[in-house]
Amino acid sequence: MCGCGIMVAALVIGCGSSSSPSPEAVIKEQLSIQAQMTGIMEKVTGKKSFEEAQVKVKELAKRSNDLARGFTEDQLERAAEKLKRESEASFKKYEAAYKEALMKVLFDKKP
Repeated sequence: MCGCGIMVAALVIGCGSSSSPSPEAVIKEQLSIQAQMTGIMEKVTGKKSFEEAQVKVKELAKRSNDLARGFTEDQLERAAEKLKRESEASFKKYEAAYKEALMKVLFDKKP
């Protein structure tokens, strides 16, 4: 589940920067990005669209990771804790969409 691991990493990575939004704002934006990733995976119809979706999801995951720069892991974890219910629901929805997309690839009869 490469896509799932990317998003989990995005929620806890941090580096140094001076002018950044609050950790809570970052987590909220990451949840928005994860919703976009979920929407992309939900549109997968077979192998070709899965491969295209993977590229888009990877780009979004990079954007999500970039948002976390400037915060410590502790800051992001505390912010994520405040949004725990939303984070868990978003992750579960993405995970389900990813699994469904993967199943479509495994049973895709198209070349």
